[in-house]
Amino acid sequence: MSGEAARRSPSGALLNVFRDIVMDVAAVGAAATLDHVVAAPGFPEAAVGDTIEVSTAALEAGLGVALAWVHVAGGLTVRFINPTAAPIDPASHTYQVVLTKKGPTL
Repeated sequence: MSGEAARRSPSGALLNVFRDIVMDVAAVGAAATLDHVVAAPGFPEAAVGDTIEVSTAALEAGLGVALAWVHVAGGLTVRFINPTAAPIDPASHTYQVVLTKKGPTL
């Protein structure tokens, strides 16, 4: 993991954590989804209920990141989608992950 940074609010509460994570995702079947697990403590700051955004500059044609979530403290699940008629076996990529921490109830 690299590219780690954090943005803090004026009160010092953590709002966002930015990190690069290298993922080598298994083949995603034709017209299917695949859940890729980043085991804890792959993202130590992550807590269940936090918001996750995942992106990458290079991804095989037809493959997409559908959504991501914190499945357990420190661990992420990223769902990939392949709507094409053929399986896609993506190469290892560096993904940019933004974690937004839950804030206090107003």
